[in-house]
Amino acid sequence: MWQAIHEYAAELKENAELAAEGLAKGDFDPAWAFLKRHKGLVASVVLPTLLVFRFPGPVMVALRYVSWGRRGVATVFISISMRTAA
Repeated sequence: MWQAIHEYAAELKENAELAAEGLAKGDFDPAWAFLKRHKGLVASVVLPTLLVFRFPGPVMVALRYVSWGRRGVATVFISISMRTAA
């Protein structure tokens, strides 16, 4: 099992280096190939990071909703209404 993880990490590193070298030369093909081959990595790391930096408020509300269930959304709306009423 550890052998497979080590091989995947080595392949990932090699592909990332090729993509970076291609981008430095102005060639986008290696980068697109990297993105296509490692869709799961992009979807699980890069995309959430971009969303957090672009929309921090809605992301935090969504995380609160997911972590607390429906009670979390009610808590958010109650706290907002208490702030506006005061």
